[in-house]
Amino acid sequence: MRFLSRAALALIAVTLFVAVAETEARAAETVSSDTVIIRDDVVVDDDLYASGFQVLIQGEIRGDLIVLAGEELIVDGVVHGSVFALAQQVIINGEVRGSVRSVASGTRVDGTVMRDLVAIGVRSDVGPEGRVGGDVLIWAWNSSLTGEIGGDVSGAQRNLDLAGSVAGEVDVSVVSLDVVGDLTVGGDLTYRSDRAAEGLDRVAAEGVVVQKAPLPSNIRIRALALFGKILTAILLTAVAMLVAMTWPAASARAGSKARHSLPLAFVVGLGVLVSPAVLGLVAFWILNLAPIEASLPLLAVMLPMVVALTTFVGLVAVVAGTPPVLMLGRLVRSETSLYGAVAMGSALVGLIWLLPRVGLLVPLLVLPIGIGSWVLTMRPGATLPSPSDDTAA
Repeated sequence: MRFLSRAALALIAVTLFVAVAETEARAAETVSSDTVIIRDDVVVDDDLYASGFQVLIQGEIRGDLIVLAGEELIVDGVVHGSVFALAQQVIINGEVRGSVRSVASGTRVDGTVMRDLVAIGVRSDVGPEGRVGGDVLIWAWNSSLTGEIGGDVSGAQRNLDLAGSVAGEVDVSVVSLDVVGDLTVGGDLTYRSDRAAEGLDRVAAEGVVVQKAPLPSNIRIRALALFGKILTAILLTAVAMLVAMTWPAASARAGSKARHSLPLAFVVGLGVLVSPAVLGLVAFWILNLAPIEASLPLLAVMLPMVVALTTFVGLVAVVAGTPPVLMLGRLVRSETSLYGAVAMGSALVGLIWLLPRVGLLVPLLVLPIGIGSWVLTMRPGATLPSPSDDTAA
């Protein structure tokens, strides 16, 4: 059950990110752009909320840094507070004097994190020059911890490489554990795996080195399912942000349509979703009624129609998330920018998606509403309400 507690802690980290991202930033600075750069001669005296395709921090942030990045967050400067990041890549080369909470495909620390590191993603690393002053909790497919860690190391990884120093204990669930260099551990080194670790002769531990039996498969399957949902949320968030950046005006119109014509958007979107199946059934019925000699010509006409309609629905479904998350973001803070609204809405939808059972509502509602909103904005002569809070920033 210890693995479940760690998974719960990882989920709490995501929840904390969402809570911080949705809190009204009364004394904070907010910036949204394709590329956000805080240059090395810039000092931000408050918290900084940043959303964009790329976020680069070269200067100094004297509060917390909260980021939603479609591609990457790079911290080369100094953050006096903590970092909360949802991105494809999070790279810490500079100094973070608080903690780092990262939900990303890849997280890497080559600089200094003075407090804790919580990272969820495909790969999470602390490089040889990296230093984490507190505990490290990593839930990832692959991980390499070869720097200096001032607290405990815990979490679950498929493949874990260890070296450097850990002041506390190591307690992980892994498929394979490799000690790739000299490793100093201030307490016990405990790992759950059905494989013996490699390189244990390089370990100098104050406590004992213990191998435990792996967790039951049903627990691992549930954990893998949750892990997959987290990665899906990351990907869809990045897509929503990319769509908003590529078509800001169209995204704002679709978000407005979702907000002001929600029932109609849902009905239209649901109709579009089922249209390929309906057309396929109609085609099958017609082919059954038609004479044999007419079947081939009818099939040559109807099959491309079904394929074209299915392709159209698939393409619209890819961008369907942007209008609903934009609508939710504007409901949270009506005066926020386009990118800020997409970030807030994505965080809220991502949190709901991770909840047991309730998460099923996300695809059942987001897909029809999103598709319907896009289709309604494509109608010739379509008119939209134009409140000031629905304009693109």
